[in-house]
Amino acid sequence: MHRIDQTVLTLMIIFALPNSGWAARPPDVAVQILGPGAVRVDTPGHYEVVVENVSSRAARGLRLQLGFSVTATSPEQYILGAVSNQDYRCFDDGHVFECVLGRLGRGQTTRVSFDFSAPYSAVMSRIRAVASVSGDSNLSNNEASVPVDLVYYSQVVVAPVDGTVTLCTGKGLISFYDCVVSPSSTSSYPLTLEAGGTIAFPGNSVATGRWNQVSPEDLHLEYEARGHTVMRFDGKGIGNQCFDGIAAFSGSANAAYRVCL
Repeated sequence: MHRIDQTVLTLMIIFALPNSGWAARPPDVAVQILGPGAVRVDTPGHYEVVVENVSSRAARGLRLQLGFSVTATSPEQYILGAVSNQDYRCFDDGHVFECVLGRLGRGQTTRVSFDFSAPYSAVMSRIRAVASVSGDSNLSNNEASVPVDLVYYSQVVVAPVDGTVTLCTGKGLISFYDCVVSPSSTSSYPLTLEAGGTIAFPGNSVATGRWNQVSPEDLHLEYEARGHTVMRFDGKGIGNQCFDGIAAFSGSANAAYRVCL
């Protein structure tokens, strides 16, 4: 009888110990983003966020936030691109998408998919995913990000050719998409790329310029006035014989340009 009581007492002590191997560990979720690699500019690429519960305890109240690069507009900012075909558990919350995933059992995995198309940007766009769950024991694996590596169109310019420049001006602009989301701020003017590498501006006898292509997907413009270079533009081919880029002026202002030929 004494031996049985001793065994019961030992078991009671083991289960009561807070640091025993029997104690439930807190949840731990890990995040990974799977993407298409390089994707054509302004063309949807398919992405999947893999959320895995790597602990031995169920994760409850699990949420996932999807973050994207934003425009340089002010005061309102927008996602620099378009999100589509997102998982039914996700909703648009301004600059981010919030996904309510709920319960994820121990050792289980859930996937959140969406499509994303990115415009030209002077700063490479990124996609960021952050998972959150109450009591997570390891925050170092809750976040992942991937760059949006764009492929541009090969567009050989055959001069002479007439074109139109559409632009909006500001400070710190990074993409013509800044103009797209604020169409009231745009303006345009004509130009002609001449066969000898010069630029003519119809109706403007003061401004001149030069142009060249270092590769079929690039277009470089320089504007001059009274012998001084006043603007440099480096554009990338976005299709339909259009080039997007940022024009840098001699002052602090810059402009987002779309040159269509």
